Amino acid sequence: VDRQIEQSVKAKVSYQDFDLSLISGFPNLQLSVENISVVGLGEFEGDTLFSADNFAIKVNPFQALFSDNLNIRSITSQRPRVTVLVAESGAANYDISADTSSTDTEPSSYQFGIDHWSLQDATIVYHDEQTGFYLELRELNHEGSGDFTQDLFDLETSSQAQLVAMSYDGVEYISDKKLVAEVILEMNLPESKYTFKDNQVSINDFAFGFEGWVSMPENSEDLLLDISFETRENSFQNLLSCVPGMYREGFEDIKSEGLVTFNGMAKGIYNEDKIPAFRLALQVEDAMFQYPDLPTAVSDINIDLLLANEDGNLDNTLIDISKLHLAFGSNPVNGSLRVDGLTNPEVNADITARLDLGELTSMFPLEGTTLKGNYNLSLKADGTYDSINQTFPVVDASMELRNGYIKSQEFPESLEQFQFISKVSNQTGRLPDTRIEVPEFSFVMDQEPVSGHMVLTNPDDYTWDFSLEGGVDLAKLTHILSLEDMTLAGVIRGNLASSGKMSSLEAEKYADIPTSGSFEVEDFSYASQDLAYPFQIKRGKASFTPRQIEITQVEALMGSTDLKAEGALTNYINYIFGENESINGTLELKSNKIDLNEWMTEAESDSGEEGETLTVLEIPTNVNMNLQANAGTVLYDNMTLTNARGQIIVKDGVAELRNLSFNSLGGGFLISGIYDPRNVRQPIFNMDLQIQEVAFKEAFQTFNTVKVLAPIAQFVDGDFSTNFKINGELQQNMMPNLSTLNGNGLVNVVTAALSGTDSKLVQGLAGLTQFNSAPKQFKLEDVIMAIKIRNGQMDVAPFEASFGDYRTEISGSTGIDGNMNFNLNMEVPAGVVGTSVNQAIATLSGSGQEVDDKINLNLKLAGSYTNPNFSLGSQEGTTAGVAKSVAQQKKQEVEDSAKVLVEQQKQQLTQSAKQQLDSLISNSTEDSAAAEGIKEVAKELLDDENLEGVLNLFKKKKKDTTKTP
Repeated sequence: VDRQIEQSVKAKVSYQDFDLSLISGFPNLQLSVENISVVGLGEFEGDTLFSADNFAIKVNPFQALFSDNLNIRSITSQRPRVTVLVAESGAANYDISADTSSTDTEPSSYQFGIDHWSLQDATIVYHDEQTGFYLELRELNHEGSGDFTQDLFDLETSSQAQLVAMSYDGVEYISDKKLVAEVILEMNLPESKYTFKDNQVSINDFAFGFEGWVSMPENSEDLLLDISFETRENSFQNLLSCVPGMYREGFEDIKSEGLVTFNGMAKGIYNEDKIPAFRLALQVEDAMFQYPDLPTAVSDINIDLLLANEDGNLDNTLIDISKLHLAFGSNPVNGSLRVDGLTNPEVNADITARLDLGELTSMFPLEGTTLKGNYNLSLKADGTYDSINQTFPVVDASMELRNGYIKSQEFPESLEQFQFISKVSNQTGRLPDTRIEVPEFSFVMDQEPVSGHMVLTNPDDYTWDFSLEGGVDLAKLTHILSLEDMTLAGVIRGNLASSGKMSSLEAEKYADIPTSGSFEVEDFSYASQDLAYPFQIKRGKASFTPRQIEITQVEALMGSTDLKAEGALTNYINYIFGENESINGTLELKSNKIDLNEWMTEAESDSGEEGETLTVLEIPTNVNMNLQANAGTVLYDNMTLTNARGQIIVKDGVAELRNLSFNSLGGGFLISGIYDPRNVRQPIFNMDLQIQEVAFKEAFQTFNTVKVLAPIAQFVDGDFSTNFKINGELQQNMMPNLSTLNGNGLVNVVTAALSGTDSKLVQGLAGLTQFNSAPKQFKLEDVIMAIKIRNGQMDVAPFEASFGDYRTEISGSTGIDGNMNFNLNMEVPAGVVGTSVNQAIATLSGSGQEVDDKINLNLKLAGSYTNPNFSLGSQEGTTAGVAKSVAQQKKQEVEDSAKVLVEQQKQQLTQSAKQQLDSLISNSTEDSAAAEGIKEVAKELLDDENLEGVLNLFKKKKKDTTKTP
């Protein structure tokens, strides 16, 4: 089963138990799977497409094995959860079928039918980011049956669900409604046509039915439909059940009257480019409702609504509320609204309303709530909105509230003296002449007054003039404004005034945008589930000018981290009002203690254990900051940093560190470089490190890079300094991806020691060489090591150390897998090696005597630091290997000495022969016999190279001789 799933599905499929049984479904064969889930890969990594507590199928076993027609007895699923996602790119998470293309185009004769299927307590979510459509169903219980082996049959379904939400393009149309549907469809499979025969759908108590058909022609992406619908009952109370907040316990006791007509149709073609023509009509006549035990009714309700589209072009949709009238006690609401078209709508509206808020508590069950105030609305509009042609409806609208008062059990802090006036006007029908004005706005909450005004004109080049002044107690404000998963506290007092044009803003003509103001914060606190500790500002001040916001006297606290800040923010107006604008700033930050460990999040490690770890810190691309930081103590992971100071420049989503210095691990650090998380899945870093006199052992305990590439540091007593450049990628836990590390630099070791009592390296080397008196440690003094790192492989250039009193040259490499490959060239007196080694040397050299001068041991070090493997060159690390290596070395030395001695003797003999021959020739004649004699002597004494020269010399003398030499 696992192999077939892997070959068929591009997703991660898992299940807890798989069962095939004749007993559970006798006489049928039952296949059941427990706790199954299908999780996406690639673009939908981690998104669960389907999961269920149980999924089971029952079939006739003999029919399944011996028939071409399979009749499935039942398919059932308990608590299935289906989440369908369509990305903006058009990719869908349900597209998980692997490529099963085949050259076999013959249609299969295999057929199957389903007697019955059911879903129990299902959840279905459909989210289409392309269209902005969202649908969520919960507590869905659904069952159906149909004989799919037939060409023409009835499909019977029954469904009950809680329709949690349905929205389109960010507008929620249905929320928290009970949905019931009983539907019988006539299934015409050869023609792919499906006809509504008998059906009823209810949303809460509002029931309606469908007539007509839906067809999907073969080899076509079009959906053809001809459907009409209408209410099955015409009670106004049934429609009232769909009004948000009305359908709840005791709804059946509401007194109501009135008739409702609801009908509509959809006919035509539906595809990616076209919609069918549609019409929806709703009429409410002479309706009223009154809650039990409340004295006043909402009466005289008359509504006539038409939503229509005649040609399938969505832009030509008509919204027409030709009649809207209802009375809240003695306060009427009257109006009409017609919007013809969506892109450049033609608008005609006339709406008036007058409400006494105090009377609403006598019409609606608002227990524990007190409302006061007089609210008035007047709206008249006529004309076309067209941004291209700069037209706007002629508008005269006003809304005002006087003597407002709000207090409730949920919002115990009263909002008093609440009043505002707002106006929208356009007298010419030209877009630039539109004016939005709030000349008055004020309220008092807990004796803190707030007031302001705003004027906004010319949408073609927004021109504004606003002011705001007052104080707000945030804790009391949150009693009125419901904030989920967060709490606010503190008092903010201040004033702000600004005026100007958007064109001046875009041109950065700040002198044309007079802006001024200031505010103070006291005892501010922000807490949420995402923060381990509340963020607090004990006090803070800021002042505004058109160019900048100046920040002073900020004292903040988060957990045990304290912070003081001063500085300025610029371009803030463009940042607030413009698109793709950045906010810039220069801040000086000071702290006595920064505990970064308190900001770490709970995360699950690769081993499945939970622990605190950092996640990738993203940097906004539209925030440019120059931060000068100074901290007494910084706690990060297992490090304690003191006297930390330096510059951090944040720009375009990248953080640059400049001369960030601090003390830690007994030494000093100076860091410059960049951190770039713009690719959040593969953040990178590039750092220049200067480290002074840090202990090897503390470096091992602190840095993962040292643990992997130089675990020997855990046994080394001593300090080191370094200038090092390093770069690479970071993992999601902000730790370096060691396989991507690259760098180079110098490591300066003033003094260090590696003891044999702690290190297997020293023990292994002593065991190989069998020194008569084994050295107890390696020593390094005034050593500078050149190191390069490439893709996680560390190469060390030759450097000198001491093994006891013996000079040793070391070079080689180590990798992230822990394997080593080092060469050690050690110069030692032969007498210090073991007796057995010396005897073997004497035998192999043929001298019969032990060697007593210096020898070079060329050693190889492989394996790992915890399991090192020493050898001599290509020889294994044994006594015989050591002896043979040294004997070969001594033999070569003897041969080299003999060659030198022979050459010296040869030169002496040659010189003597030359002198003798010269004397003979000088006293001889050109007698041939004498010449032959001299020639024979020269052959014995001289090599062939010198013979010709001697004979030439002899001929030049031309003297007689009477005797043979």
